[in-house]
Amino acid sequence: MRYALRALAAALTIYAAAGLMSCGQPNTADDGASHAPATPSNVNYTSDAKLNPYYADSLNVKMKRMTANPDIMKAILSDSVISADELNELQRRVVGCYADFGLVYVDLGEGQSQIGTASGQPMGPDSTSKADAQCQDLNYQFNVLATTYYQSIRNPDHADLTLYIVQCLQEHGIVGQTYTADDYRRDQKTQTGPVFGKDAFDAQAHACQSDPLNNGSGKLPKEAQPSAR
Repeated sequence: MRYALRALAAALTIYAAAGLMSCGQPNTADDGASHAPATPSNVNYTSDAKLNPYYADSLNVKMKRMTANPDIMKAILSDSVISADELNELQRRVVGCYADFGLVYVDLGEGQSQIGTASGQPMGPDSTSKADAQCQDLNYQFNVLATTYYQSIRNPDHADLTLYIVQCLQEHGIVGQTYTADDYRRDQKTQTGPVFGKDAFDAQAHACQSDPLNNGSGKLPKEAQPSAR
């Protein structure tokens, strides 16, 4: 199972084509030309994600809890597949919705996004409140589907990867060597500790949690390897 998961994760990892916003002054080349900060690009989805029963049930629960009309999610999930074409089309709809209010929406992947103005000026409260009122439900459905898409691509059988996550956190020095999977589950439930506590967010910790097989060594004793469920 470990090798199958690791191979699949390596083969199907989705790379966000998002550049980082430059901080400080624009770069200046030797010829004196001034260059504007790089603008992040939207992720392009290229693989289809077939949902196993766990992921499908999880999305159905989220749909039932929605106060808005979940027709978009229903249509996409009707065949238990989140296709790349469906996700790219929904992304375009979200981008277009915010563009109607003069805002630039960038899908950074992993269900994460960035919203700003085309001019780079601060966003006014009027434009953001109007955009949220019109686009929030669409954006929520997109983010929920995108998050589940990544989870399904990387871990199609929904195997328990907690041991791999903890190992990755240990390898990057985020938790100590005595930190266990039980400690992780406890902290996750109580939202405390070095990974989930207030002000504990760490980019590497997030990477370990979202994709432990590619961000850690993934080498566990045979008896400790997780099983699918």
